[in-house]
Amino acid sequence: MKNNVRHLLVFCWLIFTTLTVCADNTPYSSAKTPLYKNLYYNMPKNEVMQQYNTEQDPDNQNQLISYNQSFLGFQWTMILIFNQNNLLESVYLETDSDANGNKLWTLLAAIGKNFSIVYGTHDSNSIDFVSIIKEKGQNATQKAFEDFWLDAISHSTSLNIIAIDNDSVQGVLGKVNNYMSLLHRMPDTARQAELVVVSDEDDNICLGVNFTLPKKQLINVQNQSNEDF
Repeated sequence: MKNNVRHLLVFCWLIFTTLTVCADNTPYSSAKTPLYKNLYYNMPKNEVMQQYNTEQDPDNQNQLISYNQSFLGFQWTMILIFNQNNLLESVYLETDSDANGNKLWTLLAAIGKNFSIVYGTHDSNSIDFVSIIKEKGQNATQKAFEDFWLDAISHSTSLNIIAIDNDSVQGVLGKVNNYMSLLHRMPDTARQAELVVVSDEDDNICLGVNFTLPKKQLINVQNQSNEDF
């Protein structure tokens, strides 16, 4: 990634403070835990198709595609991912970035209102923000984020930033030491927004955000691993 997204670093800093000071008090139903807007975890495929104009993904029978979805004032392509029982597991939205970075800035600001950044990866590095903030504090964590972001801009073609809804983080932050322990301790209803930034050799940038329930997915994997063989 090149310098055309460098100026967004200051906004990332602002979002980053949500790890310690912000909270979202939106109540969630345990019966229908939301993923994105009116889409909820384990929503039946036929119910999704009744609410959205979708197409079957020709390359994956477990995915539906819905084009021209309005999100944050921009048009996105929405990819709906289902499990083998045709129940919704995650929602991924993607769009091409714009030259002045408005889409990325808007997405980062929106995530910062309701989510706390906890982990990041790019082509050659990963960083556990929970571990850093617990060991070294807020200032050191902001500096680590700056270095991570600038390194990604200079040397990587992809960047992933994982954020968890504020209520879930704040409820267990005092009991965890790193991202993995957070993942195990947070509630089943914890919602994750993963920011994805990918650039090609011509510096064309694609933005994405993936909404999932990571604790529920972890439990599903653990249950599958208990099968006798």
